[in-house]
Amino acid sequence: MITFLILEGVKPSNKLHGYILRRLLRRIAVKIDQLKQDKGKQVEIWELCMKVVENHFEDKEKTTERRNLLRDVILEELTR
Repeated sequence: MITFLILEGVKPSNKLHGYILRRLLRRIAVKIDQLKQDKGKQVEIWELCMKVVENHFEDKEKTTERRNLLRDVILEELTR
């Protein structure tokens, strides 16, 4: 869900759709941290989103643009 929100142009913010995206990202980050502690697995949110893009879109040129956008938005929000 967060993958498609970001690809549709939604940015994390304190209003409307951006708020939902921000809350989802932060909730996912907490759950992934719990998984890392329980299972010892190294999983990153943006890597999971990349898999969604690779499986859903076939155009390689746009896929690279989408991957960069996803990585930038997710990493920027999670470093806050």
